[in-house]
Amino acid sequence: MKHLFIFLLLFNAEFSRAQNQNLYDEKHSMDFARHLYQSAQYESAINEFERVLFLNEHNDTAKHYLISSYIRSAQFTMGITASERWFKEAIYTNKTASLLHSKLLIGQQGDRLQEFALRVVNDTLKSLMQMQYAFMQAQWTNVQVFHAQGISLCAGLFEPFTNVVNQTNQVKKRSGFVAGTMSAIVPGSGKVYTGNWKDGVISLIMISATTFQAYRGYNRNGFESPKFWIFGGLTMGFYTGNIYGSAKAAQKFNRKQQDALIKKSKQIYFSVGDN
Repeated sequence: MKHLFIFLLLFNAEFSRAQNQNLYDEKHSMDFARHLYQSAQYESAINEFERVLFLNEHNDTAKHYLISSYIRSAQFTMGITASERWFKEAIYTNKTASLLHSKLLIGQQGDRLQEFALRVVNDTLKSLMQMQYAFMQAQWTNVQVFHAQGISLCAGLFEPFTNVVNQTNQVKKRSGFVAGTMSAIVPGSGKVYTGNWKDGVISLIMISATTFQAYRGYNRNGFESPKFWIFGGLTMGFYTGNIYGSAKAAQKFNRKQQDALIKKSKQIYFSVGDN
């Protein structure tokens, strides 16, 4: 009986302490939300930071973590809506808000980035966004101009981009017209020009083989030879397809280089000012 009395006494004391300490107040909710964020549980963190802001809509730290959670979970469209709701006009005037919002726009293909950059108050961030927009449009000259401008404004912010900016000077473009013309003269050579050696060799072998068979058919029976018409048709199909494929291969070659640089620039941009 004595032990039961002590147990009830301790239970009541603990219950009273818990009642006095609200585990769902702003501070505890913020601590829990940060724990979720730091453990990469971003979707759960979003819900918690939204609850913190329900308790205190002026908690700027919660707003920053909330938008960062949307970015890290790649929920860019929803993040843009949340950013516009919580930051309002601050997305143009507050440096952190502007940077976070620009990351959301970049994640959502970046079509609105240039328009947004023009309204941003901070000149350094404006140059940063314009440089990134130029990256995403594969406008390498503009990339270099904005990077040089940015270095003069804030070297520490733009220096991480230096290596990828320098790579824009080394981009080797392939002409679709040249690739197609080369394959028209020597089948497969246009694909070799675009770096597709294997496809080029296969095209040369296939066209040479069907041409040879068509020639044999014609040599035996002239235009009356079914073999001539069958293999002649195959030769024309392979030949025209090879020319078209070479031109497309040049476009793919250029796009692959562009995409690689754009991807690198995005990775660097998303790491800028990271928590």
